[in-house]
Amino acid sequence: MCGRFYINNEVISLIKKLKNDSEFSCEISPCDILPSQTAWVIIKDSNNFGARKIEWGFKNASSGLIINVRSETVFQKKMFCKAVEKRRCVIPSSGFYEWSAEKEKFRFYRKDKDILFMAGIYDTDESGERFAVLTTEANLSVLGIHDRMPLILEKNQVRKWLGKNDEYKEILAQTPVELNRKSDYEQLKLF
Repeated sequence: MCGRFYINNEVISLIKKLKNDSEFSCEISPCDILPSQTAWVIIKDSNNFGARKIEWGFKNASSGLIINVRSETVFQKKMFCKAVEKRRCVIPSSGFYEWSAEKEKFRFYRKDKDILFMAGIYDTDESGERFAVLTTEANLSVLGIHDRMPLILEKNQVRKWLGKNDEYKEILAQTPVELNRKSDYEQLKLF
């Protein structure tokens, strides 16, 4: 699952590169992104990659805000099947947070790179554009804290994920890369 993620200066630099500096009127600073807030996502318009600020969470009258969508069943859900076919996005982050059953907060981030690319989908409703993070079964680095995690893309998969052909479908079944895990409250062991 992914209930909160964060961005640092490396992500901000990437976003600024994707935006035309003359259009970039707001300052971005490192911060946590929570559901219902806006975040910068990478999209592909025509043949160009760009960054767009979109609100996190699909509105659903019966269950409130849907911030995560299971990659295994995304085509089976009427609410998401068109979005995954036509409106895929990439959410650049520095990492994400997850809480254990004991309510301990853990931070997950890449071991080898500064930017963690999460697969997502977006759509438009009466209030504007909204995105959701695709999730998959947790790998060994997240398992034990949570049984779900974001579907993480490698940098060389971003084009494939945002492309117009069906190559993106094979990404839906992949196991994400192992991540570093850190908690400010980890138990010390004497032996």
